[in-house]
Amino acid sequence: KKTAETHERMQPTWNAMAMGIELQPVPPDLAKAVTIICNDCERTEDNRAWHFLGVQCRSCTSFNTVVERITKVGAEAHAFLATADPHPSQRQAAREAAAAQQQQEQRQQRHRQRLQPPAQQPAAIMTDGEVPAEEQERLFREQQEYQARYMQMRRAEQQQLEQMRSEQQQQQQQQQQQQQQERGGGLSGGRRRIRDAFNGRRRSMGL
Repeated sequence: KKTAETHERMQPTWNAMAMGIELQPVPPDLAKAVTIICNDCERTEDNRAWHFLGVQCRSCTSFNTVVERITKVGAEAHAFLATADPHPSQRQAAREAAAAQQQQEQRQQRHRQRLQPPAQQPAAIMTDGEVPAEEQERLFREQQEYQARYMQMRRAEQQQLEQMRSEQQQQQQQQQQQQQQERGGGLSGGRRRIRDAFNGRRRSMGL
């Protein structure tokens, strides 16, 4: 069954679930490698890491997925998923280790260049597709800035939606209050008419 709400309405919820998965990794003895089917985009994904909060679809980011079958469990699944579908914390650790190794290699290369005589120092040669470390850092910073701007824009949109809903609720409440006042005024007017008619009749009878 597809998600009833729109993708935009569900995105904050899915982001919160993804954050919960990052903060609560599954213990190795409970690890499972599973095949899932997404109810929203109807795509199948193999070798995904099971989590008790759900498994997020890589195609549409939905958590409206079901486990079709379990292929590995326990320590075997944990070792297999370390490369097939690593936990976000493992991916972050791998990125940090790769960055540290790259920095170490750059330091060693600069040290070797300083030890070489100036006449023998080789010129820097860039092969096709190779990106300098400075350019990689600049691109990484730009990507982080774009992500921060995107998240800020999403939060602003969510606040605007909440404000619109609040204003609509206030308008509905005001309309209901006006309707209640109008109904109450009609009853009071009817009572006054009955009272005036009764008093007029008493005066005509000399009472």
